[in-house]
Amino acid sequence: MSTWTVDASEITTTLQTYLGRPVPVFNAILKIMHGMLQPTLEALGFPERTWPKGYHYAGEQLPALDAEDRWPIILVGGSVRTEEFGSSHLDELQVMVTCAWPPQIGRREFQEAFDVAAVARGILRHPNFSGRFEDPDSEGKIIWGNCLPTGFRPVPANWPHYSGWIAEFMVRQYPNSNLW
Repeated sequence: MSTWTVDASEITTTLQTYLGRPVPVFNAILKIMHGMLQPTLEALGFPERTWPKGYHYAGEQLPALDAEDRWPIILVGGSVRTEEFGSSHLDELQVMVTCAWPPQIGRREFQEAFDVAAVARGILRHPNFSGRFEDPDSEGKIIWGNCLPTGFRPVPANWPHYSGWIAEFMVRQYPNSNLW
């Protein structure tokens, strides 16, 4: 028989057993980029002007467009699709890592943004990050089952908020990942 309410502990069990949790994916990618991108760019000989000055969720408050010393930045966001997975569900995240500059950049910044996005792809392709990734700070929490690169695209030329390049990834979260 149906009811209007159930015990909240049953909902918690449902979340933990049958579904993923997207927020830890975005947090993990921001943390990985914050820790790995600048040292990797430096090791590759990229000039300091290409090093990200901030790491944000897509949609967060951005630096002022005229604050040139605060750009470029890294933005992380994406969409989530849930699919049936046996008796549970698999979350498939289309994650975008954007190397963003203020609108109306020149060719040099456009090329450098693409290179930075390509380095971000290389970081997440490392075996430590591309396969099953367990939260290093919380044993038993599996943030994703795999993280695979799927391509690049430019920020649309008429986008008024920023310019740059986007590295795209498919991240899969499996049920029973202990994220709730």
